[in-house]
Parts: sequence; structure tokens; C-alpha cells
Amino acid sequence: MEIRSNAELERALHELQGLEKARAGSPEAKRRDDLDAAIKAYYAKHGKEIEKGKPREEDFEQPADEHPGET
Repeated sequence: MEIRSNAELERALHELQGLEKARAGSPEAKRRDDLDAAIKAYYAKHGKEIEKGKPREEDFEQPADEHPGET
């Protein structure tokens, strides 16, 4: 498997996240390992070209009743 674009990278990263808990030796674990290798290869080849993402505020927002230290 080869990742050829940033769009493919995004899809691979998303799929990899869904396979985090795959049981060792399962087809899902093999897919996870293949994706991991392909992602690492893409970053090794294109890492300097990839724009660093700016975190979005919604990635850090918590509902008011879940803010630590607030009562």
C-alpha cells in the first residue's frame, strides 16, 4: 500500500484510529500494521511538505459542566 496524497493520508489516519484495538494476529491488526507503515513512509518522504494543522477551538472545548476546577 502506498499513500500518494494528503487526502489519502487523512483517510489512512482515520482508518488507523478505528483499528487501534485490533487483536494481534487478526486481519484488522495486519491492516493496522500496513497502514502504520504506509503512513510512516509518506511522512518520511513528504514530511517537510505537509502543512502543520492549526488546532481548532472545537477540538478543545468542553461542556461547561466538565471544566476541571469549576463547581
